[in-house]
Amino acid sequence: MLVALCGLSCVGAMSSSENPPSTFMPYCMPGAACWPKPEVWSAFNQSVDGMLHGLSTSLITEQCTAPHVGRDGTLLTEQGWGICMQHHACYYEGCKQERPPDLPTYSVEALTVDHVQAAVRFANVHSIAVSIKTSGHNYAGSSTARGSLLIWLKNLRRFGEFGPLTDSCGTTHPLTQHLGGGEAWGDAYKAAVNNGYTVVGGGSANVGCCGGWLAGSGLSWSTRNNGFGLDNVLQYEVVTADGERKIVDACSEPDLYWALRGGGGGSFGVVTSLYYRAFPTTPVVMMRLSHNGLSSSSLLGSWCWEKVQAAGGTLNASNLPNRSACFPGAEDWVGVIDSWITELLPGGAVDILNLHRKWGGYWSGPTLAGAVGDPTVGLLLYFHGSEQEMRDTDDLPARLQAWLDSMDAAVVSKYGLRVEYEQYDSYYEARQEGNNCSDGSIVAGDPRHTACLRFGDAQDVYGNSEYAHVLKPQGLFTWTMPRVVMQNVSRARQLLHDMYFYRLEVTHGYIVGQATAEVPPDATSIHPAMRSAVALFIGLRDDWLSQQAPEGCPCYNHDGAPLRFGPAPEDWQEAYWGPQLPRLNQIKHRYDPHGRFNSFQGIGYRPLPATPALVPGCGSSHLSPPSNVLFNLPILNPPCGEGCTCATGNLNRKLLFASLPSRREHAIEASCSDPAAATCPGHPS
Repeated sequence: MLVALCGLSCVGAMSSSENPPSTFMPYCMPGAACWPKPEVWSAFNQSVDGMLHGLSTSLITEQCTAPHVGRDGTLLTEQGWGICMQHHACYYEGCKQERPPDLPTYSVEALTVDHVQAAVRFANVHSIAVSIKTSGHNYAGSSTARGSLLIWLKNLRRFGEFGPLTDSCGTTHPLTQHLGGGEAWGDAYKAAVNNGYTVVGGGSANVGCCGGWLAGSGLSWSTRNNGFGLDNVLQYEVVTADGERKIVDACSEPDLYWALRGGGGGSFGVVTSLYYRAFPTTPVVMMRLSHNGLSSSSLLGSWCWEKVQAAGGTLNASNLPNRSACFPGAEDWVGVIDSWITELLPGGAVDILNLHRKWGGYWSGPTLAGAVGDPTVGLLLYFHGSEQEMRDTDDLPARLQAWLDSMDAAVVSKYGLRVEYEQYDSYYEARQEGNNCSDGSIVAGDPRHTACLRFGDAQDVYGNSEYAHVLKPQGLFTWTMPRVVMQNVSRARQLLHDMYFYRLEVTHGYIVGQATAEVPPDATSIHPAMRSAVALFIGLRDDWLSQQAPEGCPCYNHDGAPLRFGPAPEDWQEAYWGPQLPRLNQIKHRYDPHGRFNSFQGIGYRPLPATPALVPGCGSSHLSPPSNVLFNLPILNPPCGEGCTCATGNLNRKLLFASLPSRREHAIEASCSDPAAATCPGHPS
């Protein structure tokens, strides 16, 4: 007999301050009496063509952190039936290793829209929370949820087709790309270049086109010229919480269209495909400001850093005028950074505030980043157009070279400061620089090799397992540089000065503005401060920037530290969406009145209790024995699951289902028949 206490297994109603709909029902969690019996799961598995998978912590060891995976981020998007995350800390709640595991119980590997609809309807019948994953890159772990049914979109149909779209308003958009819900940017870029087009896409080839990247803004190298990614979505196909397929655009479900463009991933529905604005391809000039300068890590043991720590992170120029102490043996680097800050400000060579819209891309953080003797890019920008167009429009490389020529030649030579640029036929060709999949330099065993096989594109495809130790105690943070700050030159200089010299945890960022500021703040659901930003900062653990520039905001799709704004969901939701939040909550309640889609860091999120490992004892496990061995399944040896053990003789095992013969998989469920025989650390028995 399976024993469960609903107090451990059910999520109660939200607080009255959250204004829940009257039809709200609590989630059914594993171990509760409401949890579907094995035969029910087996029948559901048949209805989705054998694409239901039982998930367990053992899969992480076997499929996600195994030696053959290493830092191969593309393999992480493909293995483990959706359980793998790009950052290993994200197997825990909020990507915090000191918090409980936060893993779905089952996943549906959706190959068709019918599979998605079946999964949502099954979850509705049994009151199970639904999580949604495309590639698992979110830094806060938003694509996983404890005790949920995960809809895994990685293998959903891809399209890549180009052509006109006539939307529900009757407006014809002459050039669009049709993207599938599980498509990666590596797929989309390849299809685009093969057809003579380009799109506003992400930097990583293995990031999903239609998931949290897009729903949180869609930052891109081309954002300043063509807008955020979400500004280019013309129509969605969405499966909503009632299991229905809806066409969503400016005239069909306009409120949902507004919410999907900026309201975060995993909250309003499952995007199964969309139509995206495309552009004719053009030549691209890629420009780098490179150097052999100093890294922030080289400062950690210096007197300056000790002073920063002793001052509680409040150190600035006013109480430490001798900044050369930060750079023992490289005191002249202080002058380089001072001069560089001037070039970023209005009137400087770069002048982020007024830089021509055809320039866009990335910049690095403190001390221009890098390490002595290791050539590093301090500025990486792309120009939309040919080299001649660049010279005629905005010759940024010439201005930067003039800046270098004005400096002491010995200092420039010492730190290897240089400006380099080159014209490419397309952005796709420029992406191959340093990650060329066709010259034979990326071979089996290289973490980029799978991306080369899948996309022919290996840019930024590493699985960042090393983030597991730096995502504590707060996580990856983001903050915008508001236009109003940059317009105040003295204020902007002080902020950049303190950041470059003393706030060493700011690592890199995007240059934004121009096209993004031309869209009315209430046209999409993104925080209005994203529209008034000229740059985005990304860093580790430090919330100093939000205090110095309170007019700014965090960016949902790069931010991994929502809890720094407060423990309650409404605290961090207010930070991410500001004045858009009340309308987003109304739309969530209208389209998902039961909160079926439950995404940490998302709209309408409800915290889940720890899944009682007592029942199903040691969770669910996926096994792959030979197909003719159905009754010789190895027993789950305690400890397993979330740390539970079950006394000998009390461990029950049930065969849930055998998957399709070609997959040679079986799932079993383990339970403890006598609660007194179970030992579950951290959980009542």
